[in-house]
Amino acid sequence: MNVTDLIALLGHTSGSTAFRAFLREHGMNRLPRVDPTTRVRSSDKLVSLEFDLTESYRETHDRGPVGDGWLTFRSVDVHQGFGGVLPLGLSHAMSKDDVDALLGSSRDVDQSDPVQIYYSEPILVIVFYGDGGTTIETLRFQHPNRYDIENYGL
Repeated sequence: MNVTDLIALLGHTSGSTAFRAFLREHGMNRLPRVDPTTRVRSSDKLVSLEFDLTESYRETHDRGPVGDGWLTFRSVDVHQGFGGVLPLGLSHAMSKDDVDALLGSSRDVDQSDPVQIYYSEPILVIVFYGDGGTTIETLRFQHPNRYDIENYGL
């Protein structure tokens, strides 16, 4: 699975032809039900897609959704063990210092927090560190919402 191509589909709705085609191509044939479980995982459980109700997405994001559909693709999580190429030159083997060198300093005030937020236009990269910042457990990619724009000066 090409995560860079998947990230390009952030903001697409469940009715988007391009988004549905990408999911089918990668064996993800179902969308979440419209309930609190708005997540779909790849068969190996290493890539996880999260959705918002389209109406909620419109209220919280400056970028409008692409297409018509009940759900809008909000974020993608890529977990440690993923064997494909990650965007922006990232790798799960990177330390916090490596990520800082690649993406600049985190937007977080507490640099020791195991969850750090970076911005690489137009994507917000949220890094979940393990082992005291020596490895990356999960990378989350999403478009910034209004809260992010206001609080992180984006």
